[in-house]
Amino acid sequence: MSNLRAGLLIFVYALLFAVGTPGLDHMRSKMSATEEQRLRNRAGDTVADLTQFAVRINKNIRAPIKRKLGGFQPVFRIRQAWNLYRDGPRNVYRLEIRVDGEPVYRSEHPELDWLEPQLRNRRLRPVVESTVKKFKSANWRGLSRLVVNRARAQWPEAQRVELIALKGKRPGKRLRPQHRIIASAPEWSVEKTK
Repeated sequence: MSNLRAGLLIFVYALLFAVGTPGLDHMRSKMSATEEQRLRNRAGDTVADLTQFAVRINKNIRAPIKRKLGGFQPVFRIRQAWNLYRDGPRNVYRLEIRVDGEPVYRSEHPELDWLEPQLRNRRLRPVVESTVKKFKSANWRGLSRLVVNRARAQWPEAQRVELIALKGKRPGKRLRPQHRIIASAPEWSVEKTK
């Protein structure tokens, strides 16, 4: 009886390891030769061999067990998804404000910091983020009016104010305009363009 209990316990632990191991779900099934060589150069042969062994175990043993036996998780509502903080966001979003074509503000930029305290405020920051990430954001007109009014107060002879939503892949060195909000003198009405 104790052997049966021990065997059942080992089976349950192996099943939980196969089904619920965070991180291994995102492991690729194969390393390229250049990735393996880079790993060997950086960490040594032992680490590279252990990594190759882990990749093979994951592909040939753990992944098939998970596919066949993992269906019980939704039934008991115990499925765990570990990819929320896996690699961080893939895209970088920045807001750039230009007055007469001259950049005066860019998110996370040390020198272009005009209106930084206001735009980074915890109550206004979600409005800025949604305006930058979504073309059809809800509060873009209010944010635009705030920026245009402040720019006109600081630069009374300004003729054009632009809010430019920039997007790019991490780490954010190559950002491209996603959409723009433009206000021009004399009416100063705001319009959004792609």
